[in-house]
Order: sequence, then C-alpha cells, then structure tokens
Amino acid sequence: MKENSKPREISHESDESALDKENQAENKNAQNLGKLDLMTSQMTHKEDRTFFAKENVNPLTHAFDKKSTVHAGLGGKPVDPSRMAAVWDELMEIPRNQQTALYVHIPFCRNHCLYCGFYLNPVTAMSSKIYTDALIREMALDVDKKANTQYPIHAVYLGGGTPTVLDPWDLKRLLKAIRSFFPLANDCEITVETTVFDLNEEILSSALEGGANRFSVGVQTFDTTIRKNLGRTCDTDAIIKNLIRARDTDNAVTVIDLIYGLPGQTMSVWGKDIELFQSLELDGVDLYQLNTFKGSPLEKALNKGRLPPAATIPQQALMFKRGVSMMSNAHYGRLSMSHWGRETRERNLYNLLMKKGAPCLSLGSGAGGSLHGYGCFTTNRLAPYLTALETGNKPLAALMAYPEQRPVINSITGALEVGHLNLSGIKQKHQFDLARVCAPLLEQWEKVGLIRQKGDWIDLTVAGQFWQVNLAQALIDYCHKNS
Repeated sequence: MKENSKPREISHESDESALDKENQAENKNAQNLGKLDLMTSQMTHKEDRTFFAKENVNPLTHAFDKKSTVHAGLGGKPVDPSRMAAVWDELMEIPRNQQTALYVHIPFCRNHCLYCGFYLNPVTAMSSKIYTDALIREMALDVDKKANTQYPIHAVYLGGGTPTVLDPWDLKRLLKAIRSFFPLANDCEITVETTVFDLNEEILSSALEGGANRFSVGVQTFDTTIRKNLGRTCDTDAIIKNLIRARDTDNAVTVIDLIYGLPGQTMSVWGKDIELFQSLELDGVDLYQLNTFKGSPLEKALNKGRLPPAATIPQQALMFKRGVSMMSNAHYGRLSMSHWGRETRERNLYNLLMKKGAPCLSLGSGAGGSLHGYGCFTTNRLAPYLTALETGNKPLAALMAYPEQRPVINSITGALEVGHLNLSGIKQKHQFDLARVCAPLLEQWEKVGLIRQKGDWIDLTVAGQFWQVNLAQALIDYCHKNS
C-alpha cells in the first residue's frame, strides 16, 4: 500500500442494526468486568461459573452471562516462602526437554492508558540503565544451570509495560545479553513489544541490531478520538507513518493489537480499524476483546461518565463475529482465536506456546513463567527486586505447584485456542477419557450451537470461538469435579 492510501468506505448495516437491538436488550449493562491480580485474571468468581450454556438463546451473544477468566486453568498450591529458594534451585538443575519460551518483563510506561491493568512504574531518567543492568545480573545468576543451558529456547518475548521506553543502547545490549546467556534456537522468534510512539528509526535500528525479528505494536484502535480518550498520544496519521516505517525495514515481522468493545467504538469504527490494518499489509494482527477490571482507571472513568459507554458482552460478540468475517474474507490465516497472519512469515509462536503450557523462563520485576510443574513469579515491587539482585538472590515473589492434571489442562487449552480438540488424542496421550467424563457437557454444547462433533474431533462454531475461554475453563473444572 502506498503511504497516501486511504481505507475504502465499508457498510455494516446488519451488524449495526443488531447492535441497536442489543442496546435495548435486558442485559444492556452486562459489561465484561473482572478482577485483576498477580497470578490470574478472573472475570467470574469460580463459585459463580457455570458448566452448561443457556438454551433457547443466541449462543453467540448469550450462551453465558460473562467471560469466566482471561486465561483458563486450575491454579496451584503456593510453596512455603521459606522453601522457595531451595525449590527454585532444584528446578533449575533439571534439564528442559520441550519447546520453551523466555519472557522478559520491562515494568515501565510513559503514561498509564486507561484500559491497561498492568501499569506499575513511570519511566525516569535512570530507569533504563539501572534496570537493564539488573536484568543482566538476573540472567547471570543461573547462567550455568541445566534448565537454562540444555535445550533450545524457541521464542523470546520482551513485554511490559513498554520495553521500548528503554534507551536504544540499553535495549540493544539487553537483546545481545539474551543471545549470549541463553541457547536460542536458530529460528527463535524474538519479539519486542512497543507502542506506535516508539517506532522511530533509533529504536528500530537498536532492536534489529540486537537481534529482534518481530515487533508487536499496541495500536488498539486507529480512531484518534477514542485513542485520546484512553490516554494514547499518536493520531491516525502518525500511526500509519510509524507502522509503515517498521514494515518497510523488511527485516522483522510487524504485528499489531486491535481491541473491540472500547468506549465509543461503534461497529463502523471497528470495521474501519480492521480495513485500515489490512490496507497497510502488515504481517499480523490480534483482535482482542476489551476486559475491564474492577478498580481500574477505565472502570472509574466509565462509572463517572467521563467516557462513552463500553460495549456490552453481546455487543462484543457481534464485533468478534464481524472481525472473523472480515479477516476470513481477506484470506488471512488464523493462528489462534484472536490472532491472524497475512502470510507464513508470522508464526505467533510465543503466544501459542503459552496457551499450551510450554515451559517459560522469566526475567524481570513482575515477570511470570512456568518450569517443571511450577508457576514462577518474581516480585513486582521494583525496590525489592533490585535489592535481591544486588545481594545475588533470585527475586521470587511466589512459586505455585501445579496440580497433577496440568498436562491434560495444557492439552485442552492449547487445542481450543486453535479451535479444535481431538478426543482420542487426549486419551492416547494422557490416558484420560475426556469424551466419557465430559459427555453431558459436550452434548449440551453441541445442542445449543457452541461446538460440532465429528468422530473424535470437536470444532468450535463462531459462537464457541467467542466463548472459547469459558469452554476451556468449564472442561477443566468439570473434569476436576467428576474424575
């Protein structure tokens, strides 16, 4: 696409009409509201979750009252704090033997966007050097441990926060340190998460010279008014200019995030966001559902009427359907329930590994990972994090021992993330008869239109895709209760 290209006008009359009807529906105040904490992001307390979907309703918009969680799972048992250091040392001496990711957390942002539940620290003049030095010290702590050295790492993700608030030199040396300390696979996906604002020549050059081969850009929406309401700074023209700059390096994958259900976002605006993305010929996109967390700046602004209303869950469902239709019609490849790739260059490897419970080494204040059946979390308080490293200690906040059903859980979540699940495959791999244990659930879901069963395979319908995390969590909870 040429720089001066404009998205063509589109019409969503049928979906706009459906949204109007939903505005008048009985559950018009059913917001996707949940709780945010360190270990998990619950949208519905587990005592209030339901296994079976509602009947005699539109399954896309009303199968469940709300989203059950952000990430499906069963939790774990905390390790006693007095034993965490010893357990960590034991875990690090066990070699890995499967595809692995490395997550590096950069807990700084230039400003606090209203919708974000992960803001921790403002960036200061000294943040970059001090924190990069600390990350490199953290890498050095376990440099010779078997869990680090004895199997390739297949995906690296620098997330946050905003990793590109680091000075370009520090970003470059951090990426080089990762290459030095860890056995990266030859085809390792190395992602740097960034904002549109930071996509300047200096940041791009430093990241590429450090070895990054993928940029994940938080756009959320191209609409200038909605962006400003949410605390984003770049307008539409600046977004396009900076994305074209990243794309035209042709030296890394460029993907963006778009969110549906934002305050003031109509179906027409959502459609134009998708069309503008497609016209830019970037490598991929995530189409995410807006989650609003209790006590967050977004919830407070909505409650006080400082923003237009956010979409209800039924309205979000219709926007999800529109996104699936537009991306499918443009022949993008679907890599997960939310992620689409234009060509084979985009793999979305880190996210897919996380969904299927692959081991994840983690670094940085507020980082979370998993290793050998344990969830591992470092402190999200910056001062204790820095102090621990100065004294040569891993700055752990918590270790969680996962339940013995974790491998089955991983297979369920990984399969449903890509829209289909093989029942006989689960039985053969884990000696667990999911089809038998969950037969009443699966039969009811097929009856109401969330899934289709054909032989040993379960495929999610469009309605099932929208409620995918509810279905995954329900299968996990139902198995836990009935087996």
